[in-house]
Amino acid sequence: MSERTETLARSLEEGAAALANFANTLTDEEWHTRTPKDGRKVGVIVNHVASVYPLEIEFAQSVAAGKPADIQKTQREAVSAIDTAVKKEIIHRNKAARQKSAMSAKAKAAGAKVVKGEAKKSAPAPRKTAKTTPKKPAAKKATSKK
Repeated sequence: MSERTETLARSLEEGAAALANFANTLTDEEWHTRTPKDGRKVGVIVNHVASVYPLEIEFAQSVAAGKPADIQKTQREAVSAIDTAVKKEIIHRNKAARQKSAMSAKAKAAGAKVVKGEAKKSAPAPRKTAKTTPKKPAAKKATSKK
């Protein structure tokens, strides 16, 4: 494996190990403690974060194998999971954007087409209507007849 691949694999392994260590230290009471912001239990958040690791590992393996179809498939799944984590406020949208950008760069470097994340769904902008007043016909100029 290349140095970059080794670094990525080590980073994923360290993150998964840190999450597992944290989860193993939680008591039943802590596991069921609700978070202040949205009221979800700590265990639910740990579960969501843990669900992204296998997708990232699968993506890294696809990039290492160099198969564009597999890269696109795993990238699409990972982007979907990241977008879901943002919606549930598990990770910040800026961090998600950085993760998706890094994935896109790796996929592009491996020869796969770039997969885009969910488009922001927002209300359509109100239509601006111009206030028009009917134009008056031009006044006739007074002409003097001689």
